[in-house]
Amino acid sequence: MADSTRNKEKLLRTNHMIKLLVTDLDGCVSHPFNPPNWNAITQIKELNELSLTNPQIPALTICTGRPYPYAEAVAQWLNVRHYILFEAGSGVYHPKTNALKYSELITPEIQAYFDDLRQWAHNEIIPLFSDTLIELAKKLDVGVVSPDFSVIQQVYQKMLEKTADRQDIVEVHNTDVSVNAIYRNLNKGTGLEWLSQLTGISVNEMAYVGDGMNDAPALELAKFGFAPDNARPEAKDAADFVLKTDSTEAVLEAYEFCIDYNQKHS
Repeated sequence: MADSTRNKEKLLRTNHMIKLLVTDLDGCVSHPFNPPNWNAITQIKELNELSLTNPQIPALTICTGRPYPYAEAVAQWLNVRHYILFEAGSGVYHPKTNALKYSELITPEIQAYFDDLRQWAHNEIIPLFSDTLIELAKKLDVGVVSPDFSVIQQVYQKMLEKTADRQDIVEVHNTDVSVNAIYRNLNKGTGLEWLSQLTGISVNEMAYVGDGMNDAPALELAKFGFAPDNARPEAKDAADFVLKTDSTEAVLEAYEFCIDYNQKHS
């Protein structure tokens, strides 16, 4: 569990109930390269549907580094009715209205840089490692994926070296299965702020579940930040609460925590 003083400050800074639970996908809703716990998925979906008629149950939405098509598919499973964030907050999609939008911060110059970086990764990284792939269907975020963490570590170092002269615009993160270069001004924290503008729900009325180093800004910004037991140290350090369970079960655990909190503060 994170610093107890910070937990108390978050509890006291507003009496608002949690209206929206925002969750990452990989390492949270499911574990990469493995099927999710479908029983827990079903319970999460049912709670999200009950939030339509029970104000003590927060609605659910998604914030992921994955591209729009994957995020949209998972939103269907969970019957999400709010905007979802994809590519680490570079874009939003509404599952019920089919509205898709990318951030206005993505200028032609920024887009060109990331297009060139993606081409570099395709030409220089992929040929070196037989089990790596460039993440498809992404507009901005340059992602390289591998099931081999030793490969991920090597790719991470190469991506850091490649982008070292442009740290003014690039952040590089890694998970157990991916390396991602993102636009510094568009991360999951700014994504939550964008989501707040679109929904009218304050970040002080949001909880967030994340397991990776790129989740830290959102974990710190939301009223409550939850890290699954399988989370990276960077996520656990940024979270208010480290959960007892992994992945899908951890999202359900966080959901139940928020409901219990709302019941006590309604």
